Amino acid sequence: MTCPSRLISNKAIDIFLNSLAKDSQFLKVAVILSGLGVDGTKGVEALSKKGAYIIAQTAMSADESSMPQSIINSGYADEILKSIAS
Repeated sequence: MTCPSRLISNKAIDIFLNSLAKDSQFLKVAVILSGLGVDGTKGVEALSKKGAYIIAQTAMSADESSMPQSIINSGYADEILKSIAS
């Protein structure tokens, strides 16, 4: 039996952000904009624990709000900013 596609979560952003967190050579800033699901939340957590500065777009200004809202709900967002295009 296969899972419906809406239940399958893509973790590409988590993988990318976790790889950045493993690099200790540079200071980092993560900007989380419009996106679907919780992908990115674990990666942002890893970055934050390594001292990265995290910026999330407000859910109200995002075309797809679940990804930035997940970051905001996680408590790892250092700043929450509205898109100037909104």
